[in-house]
Amino acid sequence: GKLLCLVAVVRAFAENFGNSMKMIAAFFLAAIVWMKVSSSADDLNSLDLLSIFACFATGFLVHVVYLLFNYSTMTYVIDSEQSDKRAIVIVSSQKTLPVAITVLDILPPEAIGSRGLAIVPIIICQFVQIVMDAYVAAVWASIPHELDSTKENIAHVEDIRADNEASSLSGAATQGEITRT
Repeated sequence: GKLLCLVAVVRAFAENFGNSMKMIAAFFLAAIVWMKVSSSADDLNSLDLLSIFACFATGFLVHVVYLLFNYSTMTYVIDSEQSDKRAIVIVSSQKTLPVAITVLDILPPEAIGSRGLAIVPIIICQFVQIVMDAYVAAVWASIPHELDSTKENIAHVEDIRADNEASSLSGAATQGEITRT
């Protein structure tokens, strides 16, 4: 797609109809999910509430692990701008629905059983990721960039501590001079 946008006609078409093309792609993705789920409607009726909650909890825990790992990697290993770190943490923590559905289609039927039933946890986990990442992005948007990094916080606290020590030493020296006179 990126190479095709180098052609002027294709680029103009993409600029004029970009939102429509995104909507069509989303529609086809929803249609694929609908067909997979509809093909095993009988199996879906056998799901109990505990299994659905277990899918939510598992999706939540896996995504938290991804976020924590990626955040620690970006904070302590890779040196880049704070806004870049935040974007990379969120994007690298997400697993996409189209990729998961493609992998599900490649697997042999005897390995997974009902494809429609196997897609339920994928949809739930995608939903959990979207909600969690929206929350994380909103929280990060309220935190100034310069106070977000742990390394920067430590340096900031050390600067304040050094300033306080310097002012207390100069204050003590002044106090000593006053008491001597």
